[in-house]
Amino acid sequence: MKVTVYKRKYINEDDGLKVFIDALLATRMKYLVSDLVYEGVPKEDIGKAVKHAMAIMEATGMVLEEHFKPVYTQLKGTVFKDFKMTQKGWFLVLLNLPPGSKFANRIQLSFCEILEGI
Repeated sequence: MKVTVYKRKYINEDDGLKVFIDALLATRMKYLVSDLVYEGVPKEDIGKAVKHAMAIMEATGMVLEEHFKPVYTQLKGTVFKDFKMTQKGWFLVLLNLPPGSKFANRIQLSFCEILEGI
């Protein structure tokens, strides 16, 4: 059996570690903002919720790149900017959805019910 090994030459020793950490962080990002479009949430509301979630993370000293990664997604023949997120990023986006869609209302009430049970 032949095995081909590709070796990338790094300009800086730290680059290899950075690539590894980026790949590791990417495995934790299982959520896409565009999934909210399928739930009927207006794009404007999604944009506001993402900005608020990011502002909260920045204000508390969290590293945004560990929770949000810009990607491009194709939906109905249109390519647009999207974000992959960790669970924490996803929950913050859901909590910051403005009222108006049935999905946002249902999710936020579910969070309340969970918290009441604690």
